[in-house]
Amino acid sequence: MASLDYSTMGTISGRVAECNDLRIYDSTDDQYRAILRAHEAPASDFTNTMPSAAGQLLNDASSIAVTQLDVNGASSHSTLDDNDELVVYDSVGGGNKKISISSFKTETNEFPSATSGQLLVADSTNTYTSQSLSGDATISDSAVLTLAADCVDGSNIADDAIDSEHIVDGAVDDAHLASLTGVTDGQALASSICKFDSNRDLSNVNALSVASMSASGAVSGDSFEFGTSTNRWKFSIDASNNLKLEFSSDSGSTYAVKQVFQSS
Repeated sequence: MASLDYSTMGTISGRVAECNDLRIYDSTDDQYRAILRAHEAPASDFTNTMPSAAGQLLNDASSIAVTQLDVNGASSHSTLDDNDELVVYDSVGGGNKKISISSFKTETNEFPSATSGQLLVADSTNTYTSQSLSGDATISDSAVLTLAADCVDGSNIADDAIDSEHIVDGAVDDAHLASLTGVTDGQALASSICKFDSNRDLSNVNALSVASMSASGAVSGDSFEFGTSTNRWKFSIDASNNLKLEFSSDSGSTYAVKQVFQSS
């Protein structure tokens, strides 16, 4: 095809124009030109439609605004593999960069996979790991904390923290009563508790004051006093094994012998 000197031509109009190269010059300067060229060997005829509004065509140096990305029209992808990649903008080094899902999870300190009944614990590298609670307590997947048997001792309880409301009725036996320490079965200890023996006998009691007394068997003692007012009566055994009946009119400070019952 013969060439045309564009400088001598005006406007060329037509429906179809065929050429190898379409060379476009600036309207005021023909030093440089832009060339539109078809692919060297297209497999078949094809049509490229020009934009319907003013703008620029993209090239290798062009940038695409985020608003021009049709993410909603992309193919659906429901899972992420560690080797998948994302596009990010590098605010330090500048420019768009790619990052793998594996590196992304490391940078964002991603939580590990959840495991039923475990807790997230930061390890020595400040990375979260999923760990089971161990030692003296366990935790369920419904967040119920359970203490191990016999894990609480005296060092875990504050002084004076336990009173009678925390003790089950009948839970404290004789062996755990401090007031019975040193008390022999069947005897009484000063400023302590009387402890009956297996026959329900009790000895070495110096004085016993009761409102009334009844017995189905023998009642023994060095003396028995009756009455708690000013006037009192007392039975006692003297050195000759005689039974003496005595009376006191001064609340038991002094007694006068009223009758002696001979032992023979």
